[in-house]
Amino acid sequence: MSAPIDAKTYIEQRAASEPELYAQVSDLYQKRLWHQLTQHIVALIEHWQEGGVQSELALSFYHSFLRDFETRLNPLSLAQIVVGLSRLVYRQDAKNAIVFLRHTLGEKGHIERNVAARTLYTSELVRLLLRTGDAADLEEAGRLQAEAASLVAAAAGALDPAVSSAYYRAASDYYKVMGSAADFYRHALAFLSCTPTEVLSPDERVEWALDIGMAALLGKDIYNLGEVRQCEVIRALADQAETDWFYRLLVAFETGNIEVFERMVAHQVAEPRIQEMLHTNMTMLSQKIRLLRFMRLAAFDATYAGRIPFADAAAECQVALDEVEHMVMKALSEGLVQGSIDQVDQIIIITHVQPRVLDRQDVAKMVGYLESWEKRTDEMLHGLQSESQELLSPT
Repeated sequence: MSAPIDAKTYIEQRAASEPELYAQVSDLYQKRLWHQLTQHIVALIEHWQEGGVQSELALSFYHSFLRDFETRLNPLSLAQIVVGLSRLVYRQDAKNAIVFLRHTLGEKGHIERNVAARTLYTSELVRLLLRTGDAADLEEAGRLQAEAASLVAAAAGALDPAVSSAYYRAASDYYKVMGSAADFYRHALAFLSCTPTEVLSPDERVEWALDIGMAALLGKDIYNLGEVRQCEVIRALADQAETDWFYRLLVAFETGNIEVFERMVAHQVAEPRIQEMLHTNMTMLSQKIRLLRFMRLAAFDATYAGRIPFADAAAECQVALDEVEHMVMKALSEGLVQGSIDQVDQIIIITHVQPRVLDRQDVAKMVGYLESWEKRTDEMLHGLQSESQELLSPT
């Protein structure tokens, strides 16, 4: 076994063999320009990740060089560098990656005291623990996820976008494993909102789109699917022949198009995993799409002006007449609409519909609704004016 060498000797040897990569690093190290050195090391690790550097080189870089001055680096930068190294060294070995991270970052005061660095470190541990398949590791992942959530809450939106991205990705992974569709949906949307799409591979984009779309469908309290359709990764599905069916499925569901949705579930779902999930949850999905249909009826159909007969609601939402009241009560209890039920006259009176993300067609329908309402208001005003003139005119 060769004797260990000091950091100066190590980096000089690397610079002599590959000056284009290490000469600047060596020069900055010897001048003690820590900020500039950090930037070059980050760039070096990115280069390694693209080129698939050998794990032995990444390990020796840390132990023989980086350890010499790691306490002089910004804590977040150090955490980002070490996390990058761990991914290089232990791509397929979550257990050893956990050991490496805990050895390099765990229980170090400058990391513990820095909220951003601690959040990044904890989030990476969560993702690694989820990959081991061990029940004890899953339990620990839950504890660390709660710790990371408290750190993010305490930061009150002041975290670096890269740290927020790491946290929301880990949280999404955790809730996906736990089978919590609503929690996964919220954290996955947050992940995509603070993560540049180009950092995801094409396969990752499709996976995120399918997972978020399914979470939106299966989340029992998720009714505003318009925000899902605004996601860049979701919209991209419509441009690919292999995945456009899923985008059309989401559109049919979000717009309450019961016939198209049920037909697509029966004949046009291309992914066996998704097909199984849809069929397993079809009872809940059937109820949910009818509520979405009722919301659109209340929001966009100017014919009723907020007063919908039971018979029309039954026909539009494809439910039996004696089930209409239960459907409306469900919509009221979920906060999807506000209003009342006139059981004597068999009328649903709607005073408010839950706000939602609108597309161009929805906006056009809303404009038509408002124009119709304006026309009826004018007619009523003219009628009142005519009647008042007759009352005031001398006989």
